[in-house]
Amino acid sequence: MSSPLIGLTGGIGCGKTEVARIFERLGAIVIDADRLGRHVVESDAAVRSEIRRAFGEAFFDFQGRLQRQLLGTFVFSNPERVKQLNAIVHPHLLQAMRARIDETQKNNPPMILVDAALIYEAEIADTFDKVIVVTADEKIRMTRIMARDQIQSEDAMLRIRAQMPIEEKERRADYVLTNNTSLVDLNRKVEALFDTLVNNNKR
Repeated sequence: MSSPLIGLTGGIGCGKTEVARIFERLGAIVIDADRLGRHVVESDAAVRSEIRRAFGEAFFDFQGRLQRQLLGTFVFSNPERVKQLNAIVHPHLLQAMRARIDETQKNNPPMILVDAALIYEAEIADTFDKVIVVTADEKIRMTRIMARDQIQSEDAMLRIRAQMPIEEKERRADYVLTNNTSLVDLNRKVEALFDTLVNNNKR
């Protein structure tokens, strides 16, 4: 029996990374698509060249390394730029992600969880047995983004608006985890969902 393959997504600032940590503590193998994407960009000169052609030299340091935060601030101010960047990175990222999933399946873990912000935008939801969406109220999301990224409220709102509306993700989800309260409450919800997903796979 193969391990259940679960997609984890949600809006920026909803607490998706914390949910992934809890799943990992419970025994899931977590594939972090954002980290994988960084690795793809850092290790693949062709991807960096495409980014350079699309957005210019200003987003690279003197050693040729991509300045991700600088590029992010520029890109998230315009939905068309977001699409342009995703079109460059996504094909390479999806290839790396599928290879990582195949490799991980060989070890037959209780669950494989792919933590990926753009499951619906990249139209890869069908890759997974189930998709979980993490959601939170907008004010809470903005507070978290501002604290994490050290940015102003206007920039935080731009990052929220650059993504698919969270209500649309909730509508498409198999499971919705609301993260408006305490870490204790979130742990309880994730533990219950982990049990459901693993036990359903055994039937």
